[in-house]
Parts: sequence; structure tokens; C-alpha cells
Amino acid sequence: MDKQEFNELKEKVAKLEKKRNFNLWLQFFIFPLILAGMGYYFQHTVQQSEKRLEQLKITQTIVNQVFTDTTIERTVILRDILDEILENDVLADKIQASIDKYLKNKAMTGTPEEAKKVTTAINAFASDDTKLKESFQDSDVIQKKVSKYDRAIAKEREAFTFLVNGELDKAKHAFRETGQIYPSFHQVYEIGNYLEKSPENPTETQIKEIQNYIGNTMGWKAPQDLLYKLTQ
Repeated sequence: MDKQEFNELKEKVAKLEKKRNFNLWLQFFIFPLILAGMGYYFQHTVQQSEKRLEQLKITQTIVNQVFTDTTIERTVILRDILDEILENDVLADKIQASIDKYLKNKAMTGTPEEAKKVTTAINAFASDDTKLKESFQDSDVIQKKVSKYDRAIAKEREAFTFLVNGELDKAKHAFRETGQIYPSFHQVYEIGNYLEKSPENPTETQIKEIQNYIGNTMGWKAPQDLLYKLTQ
């Protein structure tokens, strides 16, 4: 072997040694770091997926609670604490917007009594900084319904007061006026028709019979304190 061949062999051996050292470096230092990084990324991804799944479950529970529950007060309270329940602010805002739309639609398309119920719950339990209160106050449709309900409630109470006092003619007219303000309100129509058939000059016994009959059979959603007096 001449000197040139020896040098060429020496260079090849040096290259192999360098490659072997690099492979060792990869095997004992680089690869473990890569694997650790991949493991961390995988674990982080799994954790994020688990969080999203948990948030999804919570969201489904909230949505189901809102749109199947008939207790408006509970819906309004739930709406206000979404930020504390959900970690995702964007998701909380979207659900709140859906609830706001649901509540307003319920008040606008429902009966005056339903509009009053939703408005009362919002005024009592919604945060002061929410625009939901303002939207209800600015809605002529909702405010007219609430006003109609309030007037009907007041007139119904007046009618029952007349009835408790034995003033049947005044009670009859007041029940009729209540029905004109809010048709199909409670049982004012049935009570008015019943009083139409009462005697012109009823005795105390007849008045008491009429009071008992109305108090025991036509008291659906009537003022409870006055209803109690009718049957005493």
C-alpha cells in the first residue's frame, strides 16, 4: 500500500468515525429530546381535547336547562353566571346572546302574562350592566303587553274586592272590564257570566252561596288573600 492509498483509507476511516459519532449524538441526545417534545405535545393535545370535551358537556347541559326549563328566573340567573362556568369567553358570549334572543322572543310572542313574567325575572335577577334590560325597556311591544297585564291584574283585584264585600253588580262590571282589557284572563269571563245569572236583589244567604261557589270553583290564579275571604 503506497502513501496515497494509505491517506485515502485514513480519510474514509475518519468519515466513518465522524458519522458514527453523529449517530451516537442523535441516539443519546437528539432523539430523546425529540421524543420528549413529541410526548409533551401529545399530552398537551390530549389535555386540550379533554377540556374541550368537558366544556362541550357543560354547554349541552346549560342549553338543555335553558330551553326545557319553564322557570324563567332560573334561566336569567344561569345566563348571568356563564362566564364563571365556562372557560371560553367566546362560547359564553354566544350562549348569552342565544338566551337573550330566546327571552325577548318569548316576551314578544307570548301572552301579556308571559311578557310580565319574563320582564319581572330580568329586572330582578339580570345584571345591571346587561343590555338585555335596556332592550326590554325599549320594546314598545313588550311594554304594551306588560301594561295590559298590570291593568288586568289591578281590575281583577278590584272585581274580587267587590265580590268579597257582597257588591255583586259592581263585581260583575269589574270582571267584564277585566275581560275587555285582557280577553281570556284567568277565569274572569266565567265569573262574569255566572254573576249575570245572579238574582237582582239577592239575600245575604244567596250572596254567601255565590261567594262560596266562585271561591271554590273559579279561583284559578285569583288573588289568594281575597279568594280565602270568599270562602270564610
